[in-house]
Amino acid sequence: GAGTVTSAKPQSIEMPSEMHSTILSNPLSELNAAFDAACAKGDEAALKHGAALSLASKVEAVLERDGASAVPSLNVLRQEELPAGALVRFQGMVMDMHDPEYYAGVYEEVRPDGASRMRTGKFRDTFDEPAGCTIRPRSDFTWQRTPIVVAPLPGQTAWAAAAAVNGGAASSAAPPAV
Repeated sequence: GAGTVTSAKPQSIEMPSEMHSTILSNPLSELNAAFDAACAKGDEAALKHGAALSLASKVEAVLERDGASAVPSLNVLRQEELPAGALVRFQGMVMDMHDPEYYAGVYEEVRPDGASRMRTGKFRDTFDEPAGCTIRPRSDFTWQRTPIVVAPLPGQTAWAAAAAVNGGAASSAAPPAV
């Protein structure tokens, strides 16, 4: 579309460490581990609104070490070129903020034998329901999120798009000196 840079060749993502690989390719598994750790502590008050569940420090560590180019850009790659659930970046313009959505931040997964375990719905639109299990919502853990509509930048020049894809670094496509 207008203002996007296309590439026939997918970006290569170097994965120097297991943590880097997981935080980029499957951040929800990292979130599940953080949630399980919070549940193991028995600190339900910390989980009341979801603020205690954050991957910000892990993502910041990857960005500090490897730069923004380590995270694939939706401005360059199509959704089909990325693994499901991967962390991505997108440069765009906020067009609208919708009314807050309320969702089951915490729910119980009940196995056929009656055993249950708490799970989180953070950053998901559907529940992960294993075969044979049922879902029991927890009304005491309703969380809130604000959907934001973001559109590609209109009229972006090729050199500006290339710089954005490279994490802000200048490229050979820089504008001529005036």
